[in-house]
Amino acid sequence: MPIVTVNFTLVSGAPKWTVVPDPVPVPPGLQALTWNLTGAPGAQFAANGIVPGNPAWPGADPKAVTAKQWSSPDHNTGAGKYKYSINVVYNGTTYPNDPQIENQPMGGKAEHDEHAHDREGRPKQ
Repeated sequence: MPIVTVNFTLVSGAPKWTVVPDPVPVPPGLQALTWNLTGAPGAQFAANGIVPGNPAWPGADPKAVTAKQWSSPDHNTGAGKYKYSINVVYNGTTYPNDPQIENQPMGGKAEHDEHAHDREGRPKQ
C-alpha cells in the first residue's frame, strides 16, 4: 500500500512542496494509494485534490477520505509512469503540483494477462 506524504507550506508567499515519494513506486497487482497532507495549518486538499493525468493510472478516480487525506486503487497490470496533479487550498487560494506514479513491472507476460483489469477494477476481456 503506497503512502504519499504531501508537505505544503508557503515561504515568502510562494508555495513550497515536498511530495515523498516522487515518483510513487507501485508494486504489481491491486494496490491502494493514499495521500496524506501535512504542513501549513489550515491547508487542505481542494475539491479536486488528486487528479489523474492523461493517461490515468489503471484504477478508479481518487476520492477524498478527509480534508487532509485522499485515496485511490491502482490496478498495476504493467510498468508505466503516470502524471497526476495535487491541488491544495490555503487561505482561499488553490495551489497545484504535478508529481508522478510509477507502476513497477510484472513478473512476465502470463502474469500480466492473468491480472489485467480496466479502470473500474473489472477483469479485461
